Amino acid sequence: MAYASQKPNNLYQLAIYDAKTQKKTVIADDTEDPYKNVFLSEDGSTVLCTDTKNRVGRATYYYADESTGWKLRPTADIGNKTVRFGVTRLAEDGSYFVVYSKRGLDLYRTK
Repeated sequence: MAYASQKPNNLYQLAIYDAKTQKKTVIADDTEDPYKNVFLSEDGSTVLCTDTKNRVGRATYYYADESTGWKLRPTADIGNKTVRFGVTRLAEDGSYFVVYSKRGLDLYRTK
């Protein structure tokens, strides 16, 4: 399970939790960025999330994966730019994601 939460001090945390091992891995902690729209790939290897801070209708997408120690990074195709926000779906292996917005359907590489 991947999730984002707001802490009592108005800071945010992004984490994954493995119910089988009862292990929690924190991806981002004590950040002012409210990560939202958190997705976990079907194989459990990749987390995708958005940062919509101070932007209406636009988002920056970030990912973290197991192979890099769950370090949060901008996605390959978008980088630090913003794109029109929409319905998002992540591929089962986490390598691609799609965003369906007013502009249509866009396909992006995650890594």
